Amino acid sequence: MCIIECTSKEGIKNNFKYKLSRNENFEDRLEWKFSVIPEDENFTDFFYLSAEEVNSETLKVTMINHHNQDIYIAKGIPERIIRELAIISGQRVISSSNKTQYQSFGAEFRTPPATKVWDRIKTIGNATYDSEKDIYSYEL
Repeated sequence: MCIIECTSKEGIKNNFKYKLSRNENFEDRLEWKFSVIPEDENFTDFFYLSAEEVNSETLKVTMINHHNQDIYIAKGIPERIIRELAIISGQRVISSSNKTQYQSFGAEFRTPPATKVWDRIKTIGNATYDSEKDIYSYEL
């Protein structure tokens, strides 16, 4: 497992460890799955983020879930994992869209909490937003 440092909304730094798996899904697209737990504890519930290949240059975040566990809420985990995904993959990382014509996958949508994550990333200068497509793009 790899260790990452995340900064909470209060500015507190916490270490988490993650496991990354890459597998082809049922549509033969490469899917990246991050399972995150606290570095010093053993949890059965975990923070989860997944992304799927749109093409050879782009990954789209398809799921962000903290499972309503206080240990993961407002800790800066999604921001750090999206950065980690961009670094490891060497690909552009984008959000899901709520505009049908720009969706890549069936049942694709972006929740209001996910939009808040992307807005925070944009605020610190690490993402851009295309209002026509309703898509955020992570910038290293």
